[in-house]
Amino acid sequence: MSADTLPVLTGVMKEQRRSLMVWSLALFAVSAFYISFYPSIGGNPAMQEVIDSMPTGVAQALGYDKIGSAPGYIGATVFGLLAPILMLVFGIATGARLIAGEEEAGSLELELAHPVSRMRLVGERWLAVALNIALLVIPVILASALLIIGLDLDVRMGNLFAISAGLLLFALAFASLSFAIGAATGRRAVALGATSALAVMAYLANGIGPQIQGGAWMETVSPWGWYLGNDPLMNGWDLPGLGLLAAVAVVAVPLALVTFANRDFGT
Repeated sequence: MSADTLPVLTGVMKEQRRSLMVWSLALFAVSAFYISFYPSIGGNPAMQEVIDSMPTGVAQALGYDKIGSAPGYIGATVFGLLAPILMLVFGIATGARLIAGEEEAGSLELELAHPVSRMRLVGERWLAVALNIALLVIPVILASALLIIGLDLDVRMGNLFAISAGLLLFALAFASLSFAIGAATGRRAVALGATSALAVMAYLANGIGPQIQGGAWMETVSPWGWYLGNDPLMNGWDLPGLGLLAAVAVVAVPLALVTFANRDFGT
């Protein structure tokens, strides 16, 4: 990557390299740690009794009704809860910081004083968000693949890549929303709060909606449902779900470009 070709992106990636390394190690460790427990949990009668004692709706909402199989366990623990939550925290925070946070700190105005257009600044900063998220998916894939092979688990590698693609687009969708809200308002707290609230509501809609009479539609409009509704670790690629997640970013980025370009910074 040339600093002359993509100066804003290069600068952001240099600033992010240490935190990116820490997050990568954390995601690798968490993924490997939880997958390593499957041999002692899968097919364990005591664990099955615990799951059977839980309310059916709760077990289904958490995905625990499927943890008797390796794909079900990994899908419920690593890809259904831990990895997406960690990546949401990173993505939403990064999306809010790279425009709104820098603006509040006063550093964005200095950057705008240089010969770089607003469109280019926003575009390259969003590319930095997307690249960071893509790089964070890699340790999750590596940890999962190593443990699946090492423990000889019955999980197809093609399905692992399918759910990993969903994880990437899922995190990117919310990161792009945070980025766009920050670009439109210039308020980091607003971007963080609004996007976090949307993520929580989407999670509740996906988990609770199907348990309510007449509420199945809630899962179909939730990004969590687009990401996990087809159980990609069991069933493979869900192109409609991936398309809907990608569409969120496709809509959010132009909104960020337009709103940021029309705001008054006094420069």
